[in-house]
Amino acid sequence: MNSEAELYMLKLFNEKADVLQSRHFTGSLKGSGCKILLEQGGDLKIKRRGPNEEEIAAFILTYRFFTLDQDGMSFSKIKKIYDRLPVSPEKKELFNSLRNELNGFLDSPSIVQVGKELTYRHIQQIIIYGGLAHANIEKKKILDQWMGLPFNMMELIWNEFIYSLGEVEKIICNIKDLNDQVIAELQK
Repeated sequence: MNSEAELYMLKLFNEKADVLQSRHFTGSLKGSGCKILLEQGGDLKIKRRGPNEEEIAAFILTYRFFTLDQDGMSFSKIKKIYDRLPVSPEKKELFNSLRNELNGFLDSPSIVQVGKELTYRHIQQIIIYGGLAHANIEKKKILDQWMGLPFNMMELIWNEFIYSLGEVEKIICNIKDLNDQVIAELQK
């Protein structure tokens, strides 16, 4: 890949980051969360508030560009571009730091345990690839098991999923800001 193609991919990354920021999902994150209710008679219920299914689906449609390698702007593909670009070591280090922050967050445990501790990455993979954007059979089976959990626990898992998307979006925006600096530097 030459520098012109690499710059194009950084610009495309930024365009998709702008699309994410413009989605209603982002605005709906304010006030997002779960309410745990103990109803009369001792029934426990979990109710989620925040982005609705349509907002989540629209967000995921663009978010997938950052996670799938075939479009050339996934986090791993952008890392390879940064490794090749003639930019300062500080900018390369900042990109690597942001990518490490992303991976550290995704691999950190959520507050949910379903037989085992669930990381944010695992929750995203099951929900996205188990039915929201793909139909991986094994992931769909796990998603179906989660849907059958008592006390409407799936609402808590959805909340953790939405929280993780919001946190990843913040990192995407930081990478976009860095890309803007790199693009300006390389176009001088």
